[in-house]
Amino acid sequence: MHNVQSPSTEHRLIITGPTRLERRGWCIRESNAGVHSTPRESRYTMLSANSAESWVEYYASEHECAKANARTTNWTMPSLRSLGVLPPAKVASIGCGNGMDVVALRDFGYEAQGVDMHEVAPPARPWCHIGSGLDLPLVDGEFDAVISLEVIEHVGVDYDGKGSSDRERYAAELMRVVRPGGVIVLATPNRFFPVDEHGSGLLQVRFHSPFRDSTLTFGELRQLFPGCEVGNLGYDGYFMLEKLSRLHIPVSPIHLLLKAFNNRWLHQSAFNPHLFVWFRKAI
Repeated sequence: MHNVQSPSTEHRLIITGPTRLERRGWCIRESNAGVHSTPRESRYTMLSANSAESWVEYYASEHECAKANARTTNWTMPSLRSLGVLPPAKVASIGCGNGMDVVALRDFGYEAQGVDMHEVAPPARPWCHIGSGLDLPLVDGEFDAVISLEVIEHVGVDYDGKGSSDRERYAAELMRVVRPGGVIVLATPNRFFPVDEHGSGLLQVRFHSPFRDSTLTFGELRQLFPGCEVGNLGYDGYFMLEKLSRLHIPVSPIHLLLKAFNNRWLHQSAFNPHLFVWFRKAI
């Protein structure tokens, strides 16, 4: 048994800005202007117990668990292998959602654990902690890799729609729990690209300013992890594009187009919608 603090209900905040609950419509809003709006456009209320229950019910659904398993199998594990992180390496998933990525990683031989602010799906509970990304209930330098997918853009979002110093603290926590020579893997929308998937409506897309928003650029991510080797991963296997499929829009050409941004220089550009970035902690 590894020396890891047991899950505790005392730790409740992993994200201090708009959460997956909010972008899925579970949070009551004063207006429907969008989830990352300024205070003049919308304000967020505290999540009710019913909302929290809805979050757990939604993300623990068979469909969402299957999606998490597919992404882990098709993207996360190949990405870890490409970075030299092989079973039985220790992997932490921060902001793990339903926790099924942890289950999938363990099925493939990784010693995986997860942290999220909500209870995870029942199969993942033995290996997941309810905790804060600003104070992870994990031991210093224990993990060979830390993954945090679609989380950092929600950390420390203030009322001006910009990230606060909590992001530096969050990055420092990821750095704390990864060993020297280990890697941190992040996936997040690219602020320079003015469209992301954090909206509402049928396609759940959102238009934002490339100059003033809570999302980050490649350069801003890099500044959060000084002294680290940095590189990018590819799109292959990450997005299912199921919303487009429901509208009978062919997704194969879109997948092919996105693969062009696997190129290092294009990945950092304003033309790339999403960032997949890794950082290797100095030895």
